[in-house]
Amino acid sequence: MPPYWSLGFHLSRFGYQNMSNLLATFTRNRDVEIPMDVQWTDIDMMNSRNDFTYDEKNFKGLPDFINNVLHKNGMKFIPMFDPGISAGETPNSYPPYDVGVRMNVFIKNSSDQIFYGKVWNRKSTVWPDFFHPNATPYWTEMFSQYHQTISFDGAWIDMNEPSNFLDGQNFGCPKNDFETPPYTPGMVDESLTLRHKTLCMTAHHHKGQLHYNLHNLYGLQEAVVTNQYVYHLFKYFSMN
Repeated sequence: MPPYWSLGFHLSRFGYQNMSNLLATFTRNRDVEIPMDVQWTDIDMMNSRNDFTYDEKNFKGLPDFINNVLHKNGMKFIPMFDPGISAGETPNSYPPYDVGVRMNVFIKNSSDQIFYGKVWNRKSTVWPDFFHPNATPYWTEMFSQYHQTISFDGAWIDMNEPSNFLDGQNFGCPKNDFETPPYTPGMVDESLTLRHKTLCMTAHHHKGQLHYNLHNLYGLQEAVVTNQYVYHLFKYFSMN
C-alpha cells in the first residue's frame, strides 16, 4: 500500500536552480494557502547532477529546510535518484562509483568490462546491475549514507529504461543478432535499433544474463531493490 501522505498535494519541477527559488516557490504556495504535503527536487539540486549529492553552494541550507520547515510542519521531501552513476570523478572522491567498483555491482559489456555510457553526468556513466546479489547492499549503503545528510522521505527513481544519451557504449556495440535482430517492433524510424538511447543488448548482467533479456525488467528491479532499502530504513527507525 502507498503511504497515506503520498496521496496528498505535491510540488515538483525542474529548474529551481537554487535554494532561494525553491524557498520562494514554497512560500508563495503557503502564503495563499494552497494545500501542500510533499516537496520534490530534480537533478538541478545535485552537485554536478550526480546521485547522492546536493549542491552545497546553490542549495545551501537545504537540510535545515527539510528538517526545520517541511518536517516540523508535517510535510515530506523527495529528491530524484537516477540509476546512472558518474564514472568521471576524481578517484576515491565519489563513493557511489568507488564502492560500486569494489562490490563488482556495475553492468558489464560483452568483454566483461564495466559498461560505460553517458547521461547527465559530466564525463561518463555506469549503471548498477540490480539483478546482482550485491545490488541491494550497495544501494542500501548509498541511500543510508545520503539519508544522514538529506532527511528524505521517498525516492523519485527516474531514467531507468535505462536511459543513455548514446546508442550503446562510447565505442559502439558488437555486431550480432542480439544487437540487430531479424525482427524489431514497429518504430517511427525503421533505422533505429534496440540499443537506441539505451545499453547494448549484449551488455552483461549477473551470471552472464544479456541485457537483451532483462531490458524491460530493469526499472522494475530497481524499484524492488529501492524498496528493500525502505524496509531496512523502517526497521532501523523502529528499533532506535
